[in-house]
Amino acid sequence: MSDLSQTNQSQPLQKFLLVILKRKYIIIGVFLTTLVVVAALTFTATPVFRASAKILVKPEKLSDSMILFRLNSPTKLNPQTWINSEIDILKTRPVAEKTVEAFNLAAVESDDGKLTPELQKSNFTAAVEKFQKSLILESGQNSNVIQISFEHEDPQVASKVVNGVVKQYLDYRSEIYDESESLQFYEEQLELVANKLRGLEDNEAAYKRDESIISTDENASVLLTKLTDYEKNLTQVTTRLIGKKAKLKIIRDQLKNSSDINIPSTEVSDSPSREKHIAMLKSQLLTMKIERDQLLQRFKPTYVKVKELETKITATKKIITNEIIEIVEQEDASIRALQAEKQVLQQMIAKLNMEVQAFAQKDFQIKQLKRGIEDNREFYSVLLKQREEARLSSERLNGGVNVKIINPAIPPRKPIKPQKSLNLILGAILGIMGGLGLAFIVDYFDQSVHTDRELKQATGMTVLGSVKDFPRQGVGG
Repeated sequence: MSDLSQTNQSQPLQKFLLVILKRKYIIIGVFLTTLVVVAALTFTATPVFRASAKILVKPEKLSDSMILFRLNSPTKLNPQTWINSEIDILKTRPVAEKTVEAFNLAAVESDDGKLTPELQKSNFTAAVEKFQKSLILESGQNSNVIQISFEHEDPQVASKVVNGVVKQYLDYRSEIYDESESLQFYEEQLELVANKLRGLEDNEAAYKRDESIISTDENASVLLTKLTDYEKNLTQVTTRLIGKKAKLKIIRDQLKNSSDINIPSTEVSDSPSREKHIAMLKSQLLTMKIERDQLLQRFKPTYVKVKELETKITATKKIITNEIIEIVEQEDASIRALQAEKQVLQQMIAKLNMEVQAFAQKDFQIKQLKRGIEDNREFYSVLLKQREEARLSSERLNGGVNVKIINPAIPPRKPIKPQKSLNLILGAILGIMGGLGLAFIVDYFDQSVHTDRELKQATGMTVLGSVKDFPRQGVGG
């Protein structure tokens, strides 16, 4: 049973080998033909050379000016992000167009040697698109190096094109990050704002000079102090005036009623000596009246001493009355003076109130000027910061990213295409596969019988014998 199984397993292998032996010439023919064709194409193909250059991309460090003006670093992005940005700039159409134009990569000859403008434009556009597709840009995952490669049949052209791409890329980069126009704009705006600021400051100084304002706070303090003092004096004058009027009214009422006059002491008198004198006269008058009354108790009114006392009493009363009249006149004058002083104080207070109101308007005007000055100073500071950013960017011309050529392209010595050894190996493999395939296809469609085994497989009958094929001879043989 095992012998039968081994026999069945060995039949496909035997058939495979049988087909190879039977169709060996086909296999060898296809193999040699394929190998010869591949070898001919490989050795006759135009060699292609690849030139490469490498550039280093790294962020720029903060300068002293950026730290001084508190400018933000433009390279706070992920390193891969700004590397991809540089690759995108390398792929841009302006870089490709300038390179194609510089090395005449769009040159096409027509039958008559002339090209129409439309055809030239079409050819140039096609050449630019082809160049963009053929330009090879590579960067490592954790590397700041970008490799720029280009393939061409001429190694000199390949290296020149790569170096040209790098040059055009650097020039276009400088053009992109050129801030000269912005710098000029900020310079003009700074001059305008500075002139406006000086004008506002001059207006403020002139307004203060015309209005005699040294400091709004100091002027306001002076006005308020004066107003407070005048109002305090007015209160005091009014109080004294009320007191004097009341005192004068009492005295006049006493004079009118011919009653004993008592000068009220509502305040400090303007004539204290006179009042003391009146008090002394009253004391003497009282003494004389007592003495007179005592004499009248013993003598008649015609008594000499009584008459003398009566005369003295009358004279003393007259003196007291005259003194009081002078006090009344003096108080009248004092009242008139206080009224005049009160009127002057009221006028001064009214004037100061008007000055306070006018000063409030002046203060508002000065605050408006100061607000304009502060706004323009703040705007000037913003423009100054932006001007400094533009100036630094204009000096760097790199957008905060430094690009350095670390490996310029040189003409390659060996072509990368065609790869002869690889092509021959692949040609040999293809020839063998093709020969085997063709051999089995031919054998599959071949219905002729060449051996007794094939006859038995075809008819299912046992072969009893076979006659050898002899070469035919002539009749005379």
